[in-house]
Amino acid sequence: MIIKYLSIPPPDFTFYFLFPKRIISMNRTIKLITLSLVCLVVFSQCQDDSGIIVKMGIEDYSSSEQKVIGDNLHKFIQDKKSDHIILTKNQNYGPAYDFVEKVFTQAVRTEGVTHLDFYNWSVHILVNDEFKNAFILPGGHLYIYTGLLKFIKTDAELFAVLTREIALADLGTVGKFLGEEHGASQMGDVLLKNPDADEVGIIKTLEQIPYDPEVTEAIDLYSIELACLNYNFDDQAIVDLINRSANKEIEWFATRPGYENRSQKIIGLTTECFSSSSNQEAYEVQVIRNLP
Repeated sequence: MIIKYLSIPPPDFTFYFLFPKRIISMNRTIKLITLSLVCLVVFSQCQDDSGIIVKMGIEDYSSSEQKVIGDNLHKFIQDKKSDHIILTKNQNYGPAYDFVEKVFTQAVRTEGVTHLDFYNWSVHILVNDEFKNAFILPGGHLYIYTGLLKFIKTDAELFAVLTREIALADLGTVGKFLGEEHGASQMGDVLLKNPDADEVGIIKTLEQIPYDPEVTEAIDLYSIELACLNYNFDDQAIVDLINRSANKEIEWFATRPGYENRSQKIIGLTTECFSSSSNQEAYEVQVIRNLP
């Protein structure tokens, strides 16, 4: 049986956000009927006369909807409903947080970030030295593990990692990825804060399921553009990370698999860019020494 995808506009849930009191005032029966009709009409599969199943474009969420989905997932983590351990920004870990936030802000505010003033960009540190990974939610909330922060050696390498995560959110790639992996019903549950929403499973997908190599190449190009526009960081730092990760189990690279001649292509694309040297000492003093 052949499956084809239609590029049709995603459902507009503006009504639910602009008029919450009206929704609340509806009795339970009407709400259930309304949501059932939405699911039936918007998310169902249809079959045409040829026997071909036409699957709705479930992964094509608007920027507004991706923002809401990401904010809801972010709140789920911040409310400690997942098993993540969030590093508290206090006097012991403040310098590390300040450094990471500074580099993140520089990256987000570089010319070329489309959703700079629309998404709720933020960066957070998770405690797990054994897990060398990072992930970003739709809408710009980025989480990075202490394991990856300790594997990174310079501010430029940190910039290289953060900008590739920023690319996933800014280009809408992470929203599309989750839509393809979990389908419209599960993503709709998160969007509408349905009690049955599988936030844990969706977040695990971001941490464990790899993107396609084509995605890695796309975020490389995005990151290179930001690096070339931002004169504070060595734009070839990602190559150092790639070389150092060889024959090691680095989850961030495993979920963002490389492509043919990746390092050579990056070097070739960045040759004409002005770049400053990486600062290893500042990263060691401010970040490594101030992590648990």
